[in-house]
Amino acid sequence: MLIVVVLSLLAGYSYDTVASGSMAPEIGVGDLLISGPVDPEDIEVGDVIIFHSPHGMHICHRVISVDHEAGTVRTKGDANDAPDPYTTPFNRIEGKVIGNVPNLGYVASFLSSIHGLMAIAAIGIALFLFGGSNGKDDARGKDKG
Repeated sequence: MLIVVVLSLLAGYSYDTVASGSMAPEIGVGDLLISGPVDPEDIEVGDVIIFHSPHGMHICHRVISVDHEAGTVRTKGDANDAPDPYTTPFNRIEGKVIGNVPNLGYVASFLSSIHGLMAIAAIGIALFLFGGSNGKDDARGKDKG
């Protein structure tokens, strides 16, 4: 699994955890989004994209219109009553969402936090210290049962 993640990152794919309910019910809080690179000319109405808002926030919303001449898209969260109050230039679009895994974002966020890294380190140390010994001699024939 780790190999798949590393190769996908090298190919330009990214993983993000959803922090708000603006795309519910299709995409929920805590879901892990998988997005890939997209050519702005290939963006279509209905695509779900990840972009930076004018305020620098990382946003995942659906495209509701595309203006190729101006080089912008208009977006809206599925659960929001109104479209976003701004258009997004093509150069602020990070990628197109190609999939999501419900609730896995919580795990990814934890594992990338300082607490998660400490937990991974503690498990690794425990396996190193205690994982190699199960009370029997190794496979060199010393265990006469």
